[in-house]
Formats: sequence, structure tokens, C-alpha cells
Amino acid sequence: ETFAHHQHLVDIADSAARMGLISPALAAVGGADFDPYACDDAEQVLRVAVELGVAVNHVNRAMGLHDVYPFVLTAAVREKLAFAHRWIGAAA
Repeated sequence: ETFAHHQHLVDIADSAARMGLISPALAAVGGADFDPYACDDAEQVLRVAVELGVAVNHVNRAMGLHDVYPFVLTAAVREKLAFAHRWIGAAA
């Protein structure tokens, strides 16, 4: 389950980077050059994915649609996601 959520979040972050949708507040993580698949810092990936997820959720709600990513990432969940990110990165 953690792996599946990790993959969703990495894909959200990757899509945002490829489409130039990463906000200036996150420019420090690489902007359009940001590659969540190659990034060693899981927290950076989560920041990008969560920020985009919140923004898209707002747009969807305005259109009467369901949230793209309706989950809250608690500290414990973030730790599990970071573990999955490190584990996948080590295996690559």
C-alpha cells in the first residue's frame, strides 16, 4: 500500500515537473529540471506532489469533481513513504 501511494506521488511530482507546474516556492528543488525518480530526498518529492495535489484538488472541487489525491500525509505516513523512496532508490 505504501509503495502504491509512493508511486502515485512520484508520478504527480514528475507530471508537474514535466509540465512546468512546479511553483516558484519549490524552485529550490530544481524547477522543471526536477526528477523525482532520481531525487534522493523523499521530502522534496512529497512537497512537490502534495502542493500540486492540493492545487488540483481545489480546481476539481470547483468543477464538482473528486479530489485527485484525497489523503492526508501524517508524520508516520511520511516516514513510511521516505522508507519506500530510499528502498526503491537503493534497488535502482
